[in-house]
Amino acid sequence: MDIDLDVLSHLIRKRTDEIERIVAGTGYLVRTVVGVGIFLLDHDGNVSPWLELARDLDLKVEFVEIRDDTMLDLTDLEWKLTERTRVVAFPLASNAVGTLTDAERIVELAHAAGALAWADAVHYAPHGRIDVAALDVDVLLCSPYKFFGPHLGIAYVRRDAAERWRPYKVRPQSDEPFGHRFETGTQPYELLAGMVAADGTIDAPLGRDPALP
Repeated sequence: MDIDLDVLSHLIRKRTDEIERIVAGTGYLVRTVVGVGIFLLDHDGNVSPWLELARDLDLKVEFVEIRDDTMLDLTDLEWKLTERTRVVAFPLASNAVGTLTDAERIVELAHAAGALAWADAVHYAPHGRIDVAALDVDVLLCSPYKFFGPHLGIAYVRRDAAERWRPYKVRPQSDEPFGHRFETGTQPYELLAGMVAADGTIDAPLGRDPALP
């Protein structure tokens, strides 16, 4: 994954917990608007946290339709985006049917509407390199359990977005380095060790040096 490590955060024990924690931190940003766009192709781990936030803050959640060929209906997305939309949450690949989404176009539409582009990469990550700068997403989430690692959440958050969020964390947890503010305290080091080992397992057959980014 090609990222700025200053905004990478290894979080708690599974990706769904990770999503719920970060979603909670965005709540005050969206409480005055009514728009969160999510996709019928998505895993429920990137759906239910938004529905819970919507119930707590009386928000409106729009579901974007899929076509008969299981591709996302981008026309439907364009129609449902408004100036009140604040988040567009989408998968890079569908957990159910494997469909790849047009992430570049989704991000373009989200940003044009003034919304955050929030990508769930957990089902895509084992199959391709992810360059968050090229994707231009504001948030990207995945888990090494999909590539032989442990159940651990990994999050990329764009710094200028994360600086506006209030992290839900224990008080002693440091705000610096920047990514630490979204961690929950003492990290699960046994899981981090497993993630490093999983990376090495993948890198070795490909002839890559595990020490390289």
